[in-house]
Amino acid sequence: MSFMCAATRELVIGERCVQVPIKIRKVIYISQTKPDPQSDFLKFAGQSEGWEIVETTPVRQGSAEVFAMLHPPVMVGEKEVRFMLPNKPRERFIRHNDDPANDKPV
Repeated sequence: MSFMCAATRELVIGERCVQVPIKIRKVIYISQTKPDPQSDFLKFAGQSEGWEIVETTPVRQGSAEVFAMLHPPVMVGEKEVRFMLPNKPRERFIRHNDDPANDKPV
């Protein structure tokens, strides 16, 4: 398999291809909960941040680290993602044998 290396600008045959990010986007994740199932009110539960890769370029494995250091990714925007936290799992009902015949003194 062959590809065009972005670092050396040549056709590479037989060497491994590494996808190096050139454009990234900042993503803010906001988690929410619904305290009451009958209301439409959503409650803030937490926030975290991360990065999303928008565009990558193929580079040969030998030149990938140098190319990534010389060409840092460009931030193209910011995105906010809101999501609902899943409901907590309900505890299973464990049936106990409450038979009075089993309450014998030892």
